[in-house]
Amino acid sequence: MEILSYLPSVAEGANVRIHTDPLPLPVLDEDADNHEDDGPQNEGEDDDNMMDFNEYDLQRARRSADYGTCLAELYFRNGCARFCMSARWNYLDVVRVCKHWKETVYACPQFWANITPHDRGSVSRSLTLSRNLPLDIIVDASSGTKRSLMAFDLILRALHRIRDLEIRTYSTDSLSRATWAKTLVDRLAESPAPRLGSLRINSRYTSAMQYPMLTTDWVEQEFPSLRVLQLSAIEMYSPCALLAPTLTELQLADCIPPWETASAFFETFSRLPQLEILVLARCPNPSDFDKERPPVPSSTSLPILLRYLTSIELDGSFRFINRVLSAFAFPLGATSLKLSYTYDERGVDLGHDSPAELTRVYDKFASYAREMQPGMHFSHASCDFDLDDNWIEITLERDDPTKVIVSLRHTWDEHLHRHVGDILAFVRRTSGALFSRTDDTAVELDITGDFEPITAASPTFTLEACLELLAGLNGLSWLRLSSEAAYAFIPWMIHRLHTTANIPPAEQDGDTLDTADTNPDDALWMVHARDDLQRRSAAKRQSKVDPTLPFPSLRTLALSECNLGESIHEDDSRPEDILFSYLWLYLHSQQPRLILDTVELTQRMLEELRRKLGPEHLLERDIVTEEDDPHINVVHSSWSVGVEELEVYVGSRMKIVRTPRWSVLGDEQEHSDSDGGDDDSDY
Repeated sequence: MEILSYLPSVAEGANVRIHTDPLPLPVLDEDADNHEDDGPQNEGEDDDNMMDFNEYDLQRARRSADYGTCLAELYFRNGCARFCMSARWNYLDVVRVCKHWKETVYACPQFWANITPHDRGSVSRSLTLSRNLPLDIIVDASSGTKRSLMAFDLILRALHRIRDLEIRTYSTDSLSRATWAKTLVDRLAESPAPRLGSLRINSRYTSAMQYPMLTTDWVEQEFPSLRVLQLSAIEMYSPCALLAPTLTELQLADCIPPWETASAFFETFSRLPQLEILVLARCPNPSDFDKERPPVPSSTSLPILLRYLTSIELDGSFRFINRVLSAFAFPLGATSLKLSYTYDERGVDLGHDSPAELTRVYDKFASYAREMQPGMHFSHASCDFDLDDNWIEITLERDDPTKVIVSLRHTWDEHLHRHVGDILAFVRRTSGALFSRTDDTAVELDITGDFEPITAASPTFTLEACLELLAGLNGLSWLRLSSEAAYAFIPWMIHRLHTTANIPPAEQDGDTLDTADTNPDDALWMVHARDDLQRRSAAKRQSKVDPTLPFPSLRTLALSECNLGESIHEDDSRPEDILFSYLWLYLHSQQPRLILDTVELTQRMLEELRRKLGPEHLLERDIVTEEDDPHINVVHSSWSVGVEELEVYVGSRMKIVRTPRWSVLGDEQEHSDSDGGDDDSDY
């Protein structure tokens, strides 16, 4: 048994390449080219030893270890794919190591009870040496070779011993997938499976029709031990023997389920009281879930109690998901939710008495937050707004041992833009309740696409409305802004700081001087114009106020995939209104640790950040310094004591941004001799 402790288990999926011995290879014609296109052709060659192969086999062979020294590849075109095979680590032929290893392994039935059928010889040996132990089978049906298919048929003759059966087929060949499935179905029609506790059929779904699986003629009609059922690309029929009352995990992906009506749906789940994990992904929903009135089951009372449920994943229409959630009673606050809403012409409408139905939905999410145990909270959240592909996704995760995840995805078609404002309102109501259970939380924000066409169709859907979703995250401690999110979120925070400080709009944006019509050689005019801007600003400047920080607990701010020198305006109507100026303003109210990850900026911008933050608060992970354009300069105002000014020069335009009234950092954090941006001693 000590030998086995060094080998990964079957579940870990470790694989090795088993290169063929020279003896079984076909005899070469000495007068022929060793690398002729088709390789040796021997009419009497045993079909069982010929490996048909596809592109998947070729790629897997080429990525394997010792591919360059494989004898089969050396003498035959695509020889490694034809004559060698990939096997799980447990099928490494350890019996060849030494006599002691051979005796140990042959005396250990547990080693042989994990079977990956590659050929009939290995299966036959495993069946014998595993004695009467339950068998765990993992079949890689991607290649669809005749040799492995015959080995699979052999292992199914011991169906009465199989405990776990997993068939993986990622081939897009629907005929190959059907062949493997038919082999299993035919054997189930001939043999019982009393020990079968787990059945997984995982395949890559294609547009081809799902394989039909009719269970009424199977020998086993009860499956007394079945706990786990995972199916993909399967067409199921009612009654389905696989939906046993003992199931604790049911996962259907790209399947046609055995229920056609809501009543049949509810009746099925009323017979599965032990469910812990439920996944219905990309499966058609019964049409009566989308009717005006909620479906009332004929023989099942609602709600259906699923007291052991720990995870539920639903994919379907807005009405289907909300009506199923209302019909299921499960442990709120302790169950992972993954809900993918797809909207239609009805938008956010639950049919008859929709306002009351929506209130019940909101109450369920509020109850979910309240039922979380004291001290538990969501430690990570991500908010994605993809307006190019028309979806919004909110994900929250807990770090405690339960690893509870709540993921809410909302998808609509382009012709439904008029409903997006209502969709956002629904997102804010449902997610807002969950955000109340956040503390010391890390948040990732990603925004992609243009708001304008959607806002034109739905005026309540605006950038500000989307960002207000995060306003309730008082426990936000770590924030990552990617790409367009940085250009939106940092100016939004500055606007909130100005608003809470009652600063009028005229004093918020700084002063811009357009010098397009002036003589560029007239330096004196520029000095007078700049002094005039400073004088007017100083005259209307009021006393300082304490800032109301939007996120007082923020300790780390990470920026990625953005350019601090770019304008925050998509139409570039104000090129001097660059992202750096808003970041500079924000750092006068709060100085979290700043992480720059794949960020472009000028050298002067980088030096200013280093001066203001210091090495302990600035992490330069991946930055690209560009030419000095736009040009920035930081000086002390000659008209207002204790006020810093950021000058931004873009082409013929100049903008002066001043330390805001709510600045709490002041001069005491700056170097006393920093009266200009050109003194290297400041940095």
